[in-house]
Amino acid sequence: MLWAVSKFMHPPECFCLPHAWLEGFYGTVGFARIEDDDAPPHLQKRLAESRRKHPQLIVMRRPAKCRDETG
Repeated sequence: MLWAVSKFMHPPECFCLPHAWLEGFYGTVGFARIEDDDAPPHLQKRLAESRRKHPQLIVMRRPAKCRDETG
């Protein structure tokens, strides 16, 4: 299902804030872990707030043109 949804991701780039144990899962559609400071400011704020309850959250980014995309 993630692969099907990823085909509709066409903004300049996408970010997600998954639990660390999902890094490989999101990696299958082109997301890669980045440093917290490399995330947009609004996501850094959301991450800081969310980590109070879920300290294992990470930041991942998917570039605008992912190598796994066709067409």
